[in-house]
Amino acid sequence: MEKDWMLDVLLDLKTFAERNDLPASALQLDQTIAVVTREVEDAKEAPPAMVAPTHLCLVVNQPRKS
Repeated sequence: MEKDWMLDVLLDLKTFAERNDLPASALQLDQTIAVVTREVEDAKEAPPAMVAPTHLCLVVNQPRKS
């Protein structure tokens, strides 16, 4: 699925943290990997979402000229 790349990036970051003596970061990344794994698996089982608009239009109210 298109979100699997996130796990690859997080695993690379965790490896970097472990190799560079950053244990708190490695632990946090381990927890983050667990959360992302669950969410990616849940997304694979969920029905497809409705297509969201790709562009948003921002309307700004201009002050009225007196």
